Amino acid sequence: DSTDMKFKVALLKATEFVVEVNVVEGSLTLTALASLYPEKLYILGDAVGGWSLDTNAQEMTLVEEGVFTWSGSLVEGEMKFFVDKDFSAPAYGAVANGTSIAASGEYAIELLGGEDKKFVATESQVEMTIDLKEMKMVVEVDTIASTVDMVVVEGGSTVYDINDITFFCVYSI
Repeated sequence: DSTDMKFKVALLKATEFVVEVNVVEGSLTLTALASLYPEKLYILGDAVGGWSLDTNAQEMTLVEEGVFTWSGSLVEGEMKFFVDKDFSAPAYGAVANGTSIAASGEYAIELLGGEDKKFVATESQVEMTIDLKEMKMVVEVDTIASTVDMVVVEGGSTVYDINDITFFCVYSI
């Protein structure tokens, strides 16, 4: 038979495979030698204190293959994500350089090549989930309050409101 039968393989990421071809049965088996996704992911940048791999890299928690989470405080500054504590390691960043993550939402990420595209954070408490399967980052932002509201009410009580948490201070004169 002169029919040319071709196999097509669709991959999310490049990896190495063992290829087994059974010409009698007409089958092909691909076995990945390694995971398609990294086992670790680190946040690095001014937003987490600086660009020192030794002192500033924040390791994210692996939830499942290709999905990482992190909760913590960010300051105003840039950041991106590395798969190892090594500047030559693959890194993930924003699709457009300078993408602000000042608000809660979903942001596209990409594996960075020659371009250095970073996210820009504001001072905030965040919960971040990086999903490398979907190439997205989900961010829940809780902006850190910079002011305290104080109200003196009848009877000498003082009410303080910090981040929508109300504190009462009762005293008598």
